Amino acid sequence: MADVVITHSYMLRRDPKQWNDGAPYPPLATILAAACIRASGRSVALFDTQLATSTDGFAAMLERERPKTVVVYDDGFNYLTKMCLTNMREVAIELLQGGKAHGCATVMWSSDATDHAEHYLRNGADAVIIGEAERTVLEVLDRIDANRPVDDVSGLALLRNDAVMRTLPRDVMRTLDELPMPAWDLVDVEAYRAFRKQHGKRFSLNVATTRGCPFKCNWCAKPIYGTRYTSHSAQRIADEVTFLHEQYAPEHLWFCDDIFGLKPGWVAAFADILTERGIRIPFTIQSRADLLLSDATVADLARAGCERVWLGAESGSQRILDAMDKGITVDEIRRAVAQLRAHNISPALFLQFGYPDETMDDIAATIAMVRELAPDEIGVSVTYPLPGTALYERVRHELTEKANWTDSDELMMMFTNTYDADFYRTLQRHVHTVLRREQGRRALRSSRWMRDHWKRAALLPYYALNEERAARAFTAQAPMFDALETENTIVQWMRQRVYDVADQYFTTGDTVLELNAGTGIDAERFASRGIRITPTDAAPGMVEQLRSKMLPYDIEPLQCSYTDLRSLGARTFDHAFSNFGGLNCTDQLDVVLHDLATFLPPDGTVVMSIMPPYSLWEFAALFRGHGRRAFRRLRRDGAPSNVEGVSFASTYYSVAAIERMAQPYFKLEHAEPLGLLTPPPHHGAWSARWPRAAAWSMRVDKALRRMRPAASLADHAIVVLRRTSTR
Repeated sequence: MADVVITHSYMLRRDPKQWNDGAPYPPLATILAAACIRASGRSVALFDTQLATSTDGFAAMLERERPKTVVVYDDGFNYLTKMCLTNMREVAIELLQGGKAHGCATVMWSSDATDHAEHYLRNGADAVIIGEAERTVLEVLDRIDANRPVDDVSGLALLRNDAVMRTLPRDVMRTLDELPMPAWDLVDVEAYRAFRKQHGKRFSLNVATTRGCPFKCNWCAKPIYGTRYTSHSAQRIADEVTFLHEQYAPEHLWFCDDIFGLKPGWVAAFADILTERGIRIPFTIQSRADLLLSDATVADLARAGCERVWLGAESGSQRILDAMDKGITVDEIRRAVAQLRAHNISPALFLQFGYPDETMDDIAATIAMVRELAPDEIGVSVTYPLPGTALYERVRHELTEKANWTDSDELMMMFTNTYDADFYRTLQRHVHTVLRREQGRRALRSSRWMRDHWKRAALLPYYALNEERAARAFTAQAPMFDALETENTIVQWMRQRVYDVADQYFTTGDTVLELNAGTGIDAERFASRGIRITPTDAAPGMVEQLRSKMLPYDIEPLQCSYTDLRSLGARTFDHAFSNFGGLNCTDQLDVVLHDLATFLPPDGTVVMSIMPPYSLWEFAALFRGHGRRAFRRLRRDGAPSNVEGVSFASTYYSVAAIERMAQPYFKLEHAEPLGLLTPPPHHGAWSARWPRAAAWSMRVDKALRRMRPAASLADHAIVVLRRTSTR
């Protein structure tokens, strides 16, 4: 039996992103509080919710242990708990009410409870601890054990006469070394080891060396420790690392401080002790760019075993950094990254999009910084208003229906900003793609890529190999491409339909960027009408054909993939054009649209012919017993395509998906079906054999062109996007 059952509310299973990531850490603050309670002479049992699938086992523990008090004590060193996710608030309430159902006194401590004490007090908590909790929880337990009221204990929120009453604030601790070592024996450490291994992660444990952060970023909440900064001694932390090394043999350590090693001389002393003891465990920290400009500081980090540093870069726009009161410059971020790399420490950047009044120029500056610095890892989030911050006060009038995310992957914008939540979700994927491609390119350029960078080099084919295969396939087809055109009446009809739409937007003198221009059939047609076309294609064979067609117009085609449009430099065009499903050769259409937006002015258009995932003609294969063929476009990993013996994957996009990915750079201007009843081009022989039927189907298709929903059921869809004026 235990005098106290202590638990916490972060249940990994209710945060799908983190569950799938598979890299949890034991609840460090919880087991530290347990150690303090045990040091006071009380017996303690831990119910660790983190790896549990529900709170069902909690009732069984209470029945077995029969404690007098239940303490729900969240891990304040875990940034996920500071996000105050509503899923975890529900877990906390379940635990508190479970304690009340067993007749226990209930005590709550967390960032969320600090901000929303009344909610917890009305849903099962007898007392909510405000501020630093170790001494407060002991005084509360003293009163409970003596059957006395807790109203004279500093640092509490209580419900009295149906109103919230707060006692005097608790003074902060000045000497952290007075605290005992966390009660690691209460944790099933082997369960964490196994869980991480199952997800392909190193076994890592967490250590806290400090409390608080003295810097004043106006979006960062500090509900527990505030802006003061208190540190354990280097000796004490070295002892804790030694204990973990000898007891559990972790392969890595995560120092979970907001700011690691800020105290002058601390890192050097820590490195000296570990070196003397012969202990070297790779570790990761969080820091600031301006703290890492000293070569001696970074050298000491490397000497102590630092493997990676996460920098709160937030933005590549100095305007946004200044608006955040970040207190650093973009140049300091560059210099810090260079300093870390000079000492073989991996730089990683936290990025934040969505700060109020952010523009496309600010976003572009951040993406440019990612490309320039190519950090080893990034963490991308959106601005999240937390109580107690200047940002929260600025937008609180908008936080009526929703003030917290449900889980850490929601990325919901909870106040009105330049762009919406869907945009930022797409942006998150885009920035990660930009980074992986840049890492792959640099890895291949490195003289040591086989030895040191083979994994990053291997990532480049993941993003580029399919485009390369498609280029190879169409290079092989280039010599006969025009012949196929003249022999296939369906191709000719489809191309004319696309021209009919394009001619509504392109006028003489307009500049047009053409993607996947092929042998130049479209480019030649537009150039002959006075349109200043810039045709591009990734296939060398196609570019050769292009060049011969463009000679009379003094136009030089460019060999360029639509996934690397930034290589075109600082050009501008009135419109962009892509025909015959060329953009189906990439699974990164959102990236292509983002890059196109940088070339087009407000009201510029993108006219494309693209293949949707639902095709009535392909579904008809079911009647011939070809089920796989009927639904091949719906494959998540892309449908296999083959041109001239070269295989590559095609990705199919509905009009709705294109509209969603295009926001907010573009709005959907027009969509119409192309090949709804008319068979696909590879049925050209059918049209030659049955010309009247083919002509009838083409007339019906043209009559149905205004039926936008039909565009997602045809073999192709003609889609027009108009560039918005939002920047």
